[in-house]
Amino acid sequence: MLVTVPPIILTMVLVSCQTIPDNSNNNKMDKDKIKSEIMQSENNLFTALRQGELMKAVSMHINSPDYRQIWNGQVMTYEVLKARVKTGIEKGLKSFDYQVLNRDFNFINTDNVLEILSVYETTIMADGSSSTSRQTAVSILWQRIDDTWRIGYVHGSELPKEN
Repeated sequence: MLVTVPPIILTMVLVSCQTIPDNSNNNKMDKDKIKSEIMQSENNLFTALRQGELMKAVSMHINSPDYRQIWNGQVMTYEVLKARVKTGIEKGLKSFDYQVLNRDFNFINTDNVLEILSVYETTIMADGSSSTSRQTAVSILWQRIDDTWRIGYVHGSELPKEN
């Protein structure tokens, strides 16, 4: 007995048995390009902080109810961060400076990158006084939104004093 296979089924079987080319190289993210973009955004952030454009620096964070910054155990939303910086300015806060000791990048995907830094943070007041933190470990989640890298999350903790 001869069985005929409808042409559509035969075509589906033949197509499903073909090897699909590996396009994974086309889908890999350009980590060097992404890192360069983030470094430029970070430079813009540090420049704003150093020049006393503190509200401009705050605006580089994502204004979202989901945003969090944890600094030495203190949890802040975007609104709390903004209010604290405004209060600091009113009380004589002039600028911040960061000395970056090292950094590493963890590429989650093309739009989300975790940067880990080790820094010293110097707070400069309008009266010329300043204070520098102990070495601080900082984690920043950079998120690309509308082709702009913004800060979606920050966690910074001073490292324990060495004995």
